[in-house]
Amino acid sequence: MRFPLRPFAFAFAVVCPLPFHTQRRRREQRRMPQMPNQPHWPEELDALTAAPHHHTLLFENEFVRVLDTRVPPGQTVPLHTHRWPSALYIRNWSDFVRRDAEGLTVVDSRTIAKVPTETALWSGPLPPHTLENVGDSELRAISVELKNTK
Repeated sequence: MRFPLRPFAFAFAVVCPLPFHTQRRRREQRRMPQMPNQPHWPEELDALTAAPHHHTLLFENEFVRVLDTRVPPGQTVPLHTHRWPSALYIRNWSDFVRRDAEGLTVVDSRTIAKVPTETALWSGPLPPHTLENVGDSELRAISVELKNTK
């Protein structure tokens, strides 16, 4: 998006243009950064493949994948991964325990501050894990996963 220049700024830009390397650096800063190489976890551990009863595909193209994740109380999501970083929109919060592939507890939400409903969060890629809903209500989140745009 380009913003209009004020008359004096436009005149200054025409009379005193920025050096080429500065112009190029500014253009590069405006671009969305490339995602780093994503981990190569087995395809069968992808959330949609390994845990289809808890993840629903809402939209996908070459740039993003949007998932609706639902975990009823008392249920455990099977071992799966999330290979891309994502923005999460929490539709409904419930306490959970996330465990790694060896069964070791990585996160127990009962030990951290509660996240209000209708909150947006950021998550990096998640290695193989399970997630157990230990709360009294459904845990629901919409995730917008950012794919590698190379």
